[in-house]
Amino acid sequence: MKFVRFLILIMVLVLALSCNAVPKPTPTPFDREVQEKLLTEINFDTWVPMSLKVSPDGQTVAYVNMVDNKKVVVVNGREDEKKYDQIAAYFLAFSPDSRRLAYVARSGEDVVAVIDGQEGKPYEEIPIGGSPVFSKDSKRVAYIALLKSRWFVVVDGQEGLRLDEIARDSLAFTPDSKEVVFVARIGNKWAFQMGIKGGKPYDAIEATSLIFSPDSKRFAYIAREGTKSMVVVDEKPGKQYDDILPGSLVFSPDSQRFAYAARTGDNLVVVLDGEESKPYSQVDIGEYSFSPDSKRFAYAASADNKGFVVLDGKEGKPYFGIGVGSLVFSPDSKRFAYAALLKGCVHSVIDRKKDEELHKAEEEWCVVAEGKEGKVYNMIGSTLIYSPDSKRFAYFGWEKGGWLLVIDGQEYRQKQYDGVGSAVFSPDGKHVAFAAKSGKKYSVAVDGQEGKRYDGITTLFGAKITFGAAGKLSYLAVDGNKVYLVEEKIAERAKP
Repeated sequence: MKFVRFLILIMVLVLALSCNAVPKPTPTPFDREVQEKLLTEINFDTWVPMSLKVSPDGQTVAYVNMVDNKKVVVVNGREDEKKYDQIAAYFLAFSPDSRRLAYVARSGEDVVAVIDGQEGKPYEEIPIGGSPVFSKDSKRVAYIALLKSRWFVVVDGQEGLRLDEIARDSLAFTPDSKEVVFVARIGNKWAFQMGIKGGKPYDAIEATSLIFSPDSKRFAYIAREGTKSMVVVDEKPGKQYDDILPGSLVFSPDSQRFAYAARTGDNLVVVLDGEESKPYSQVDIGEYSFSPDSKRFAYAASADNKGFVVLDGKEGKPYFGIGVGSLVFSPDSKRFAYAALLKGCVHSVIDRKKDEELHKAEEEWCVVAEGKEGKVYNMIGSTLIYSPDSKRFAYFGWEKGGWLLVIDGQEYRQKQYDGVGSAVFSPDGKHVAFAAKSGKKYSVAVDGQEGKRYDGITTLFGAKITFGAAGKLSYLAVDGNKVYLVEEKIAERAKP
């Protein structure tokens, strides 16, 4: 009888273990048909380092080259006809539709904006970094210029009002492309300008704080009067605080809701639709957002040396910290996830490599999805993504040996990588593609399976990995001095 009971106990344990075990994923078998299109060859002896710029559609590559002590822009291997003494090499600007290119160049004492290969009127100065800028529809272009000690904005070739000063990082078009906006100084005061219409003057305006709602009907910025700061929404100044966190202003996708973070004394509050949250010791401004349907709102905050997420007004479980850039809603707004630090390490190491190694060895992270903690890793990658239909969820976890792709809680152990990033789901949600580093080579992996290896995958310089309909995968790759547009056809194998 005891032996029978023992057998029953063993059977129950085996059944329990088998039920709790996470099944290994079985990726759908597929083939990859690779086509490469040479976009340009870079002469690394003559190019201006870090000047490479990729158009939004990934079809065009531009950079600055040195020829006979002059500088020239090269677009897909073709040099522009005109050479200049100087070119603002790091600020080549493509239009959103990728068809236009603008930059600032100098010949002698004259500075010009070069747009679509055509020089504009010469000026004493054209500030770089904030101009030229294209409108969202790509039809219009604007830049700031100085002539005879007066500043103005040139829009579509037409000079605007003469002003004492223009904040160079404030120039932008409204999302509907109809108006150009910027922040200008007249005398000792600063004001928001929309075309020729000026707003209320303030002692100071945070130039980079200006934002518009998605429908272009509303706008907001940070202004300062004396020692106090306020948010101005639709030209209506709000409550004054000791400070407003730069970069914290955000409109909801439907343009109806608005939030920002403010400092009062030693504490911070989140102001959502005019209502203040409780005070916190810290609010991570890069860690809060509205859901796609605008109904939900989440942010990361800290109190009593613990970090937590506030979702829909409710504080979540406290952790050692919340992953930077990790808060994410699913496209249908029903699901929500973030990375949480379960165990921290306190150390002071100047050597960056050793510091990273200590993090990998001593820290414990997990992903919290729908309120449930996942498997513990030494690090969680910065990319957490839901599939377009919101049914699938993917991220990267680091454990000894490298990075692993995790989809719906299952690890894809075909290969561990030294580096990963720029992940994207296919439109049907069946596959995940991402940039991967293995040794000294890079590739675009699909469901953890490595692709053709290159010297680099240009997810830097504005390039992206795109996964289109019918399994079309595209990205830019560098091999030697050649830059290729790589297009792959991901074709699932027929079942035997």
